[in-house]
Amino acid sequence: QLQANPATANDPASNIYRREWCSYKALQGIKYDPEQLSKEEYAMAKVLILRLCYDSSPQGITDSDGIPLELTTSFAENFWARNTKLQAFAYAARKQIMKDGWITSCSGRRGQYRLYNNYRPDDDIHWNLPLWKLQRELRISGTDAHSLRSGMNALIQGPTSDVTLTACIDLIDYMFLHNIRWLSPFNMVHDSIWALVREDKVEEADVIVSDIMTDPARMLRWRI
Repeated sequence: QLQANPATANDPASNIYRREWCSYKALQGIKYDPEQLSKEEYAMAKVLILRLCYDSSPQGITDSDGIPLELTTSFAENFWARNTKLQAFAYAARKQIMKDGWITSCSGRRGQYRLYNNYRPDDDIHWNLPLWKLQRELRISGTDAHSLRSGMNALIQGPTSDVTLTACIDLIDYMFLHNIRWLSPFNMVHDSIWALVREDKVEEADVIVSDIMTDPARMLRWRI
């Protein structure tokens, strides 16, 4: 909400990586201003938050990224305690997969994630537990935990991919309408459009693509 508001979009405090790192440092009695983060701290906060949003455990982050376990554990506990709406969203997704294996993204993609065992989460007890804790509480197998993690990943990256795909379609329409020959999209990944751009048109291309990607009316038109 802070980043979507033009009045606060450029405020460092509206950046989730800066804000959550400052909150983590505050636990240690260190007062941090969001603008104080070094490049190394910003990069570490970004890795931690993205990994946590994709249901990685503190131990998993330590094993894959070499960040000390004490840091990853403390950061994760603080992050999930502060972001209860995100945790509730993740729990609802896991619960739906446990129910019948099917989930539907906000852009209409449906996916099935089969579990080998039956689990009965208790809403009052489990709604705010990250996956690594839920796995311990319900004795979820490693294979089933992977399926739950994949389902959560699909809810995030599926709509992102659809936003990028529809943006590329709209970009090509815009290019035909305005007879633009100096821009040539040639590939996409889930959150990026790759294109060849004439060197003197890079800044103009950035503005065009950014405007198309972030246009709310476009999302409504595509029903995303």
